[in-house]
Amino acid sequence: MTDDMKIYPQRPESHVIGEGAVSVFLSACPSEWITMPIQPDYGLDLRIEMSKGNNVTGEEFFVQVKGRKNVKINHDGFVLLEISQATINYWLGKLHPVLIVLVDVTKGDFWYGWLEFSYPKYPQIQNKKEKVKLCLRNNSTGVNFAENVPKYLNDYFDSLRKDLSRTFETTQVTRMLFHLTQLWQHCAQMVIFLQSDTKGMTDEEILSKWQLFYQEFALHDLFLRIPWYIYANQNYKKSKRIIEYLESRFKAYEKFRSTFFHLEDSDKIEPNVPIISVIPKSKDVEMKLQYVKPRYKELLENIFPTMNVLKEIDEMLFQILLIGRVKFELKIV
Repeated sequence: MTDDMKIYPQRPESHVIGEGAVSVFLSACPSEWITMPIQPDYGLDLRIEMSKGNNVTGEEFFVQVKGRKNVKINHDGFVLLEISQATINYWLGKLHPVLIVLVDVTKGDFWYGWLEFSYPKYPQIQNKKEKVKLCLRNNSTGVNFAENVPKYLNDYFDSLRKDLSRTFETTQVTRMLFHLTQLWQHCAQMVIFLQSDTKGMTDEEILSKWQLFYQEFALHDLFLRIPWYIYANQNYKKSKRIIEYLESRFKAYEKFRSTFFHLEDSDKIEPNVPIISVIPKSKDVEMKLQYVKPRYKELLENIFPTMNVLKEIDEMLFQILLIGRVKFELKIV
């Protein structure tokens, strides 16, 4: 590079390879596939929606594309790609399937694999920082990529819709959605209160606000956990994929909630609402509300992460109801 060229911004080689890899992959996609770049990129490059003729099917998948100048091929014909566990955890939070692609930008071909088959601990989220080796077994020169992808998606969504149609027949998901929304709204109201000027309020008024938040949070937390407990135990064998997806997010919610919401040091009070008419009877569920002593510092630190994970669960449950309803209506027609 001449000294004159050094006065201009430099384009990193990694950017050139990355863009070249995406171009190679897109060139292998049939023209009827609807491809959309994802911005900002947190570990996914593309979202692709399938179409059949002039009909858009609604079946989508995500793609992460990596590029290398020279890809090392195993003696069995597959390649290994290292991906951070944090990125894999992010992929596992998606209800739609994820395709991982490694492109040899020198030769112009690529290897690919679905997360379900490439990640050895699928669908488990791991609390680790190291990278994980993913095995990509399909090569674009040896397997008909344009036929392989639709076949997998058909099987995936057929299985998913069978699970979702069962889910739609219950009312537990609707109950969870209602109480998730209430929890999120109460958290949002508390955020507004925390950001407001309380100089004109007495200590009693401030304390009353905190106590009311915890009482309302306790109510909807209980009413969220009851239908989740019932649904998970009744549907695990029939809808294993759905339960495992939701379970990972509920565990994240419990992790944040436990920092400021400790049931073990609370005072139990009898609810003053007719629970039995709303919640199915279960000898394994204690019909008690909890008044939890406020933990101010912990709430300040964890209220936003709690709201974020509640939103994730809400979106997943909404997808479950939406896809289930589409299937249900098609069966009627």
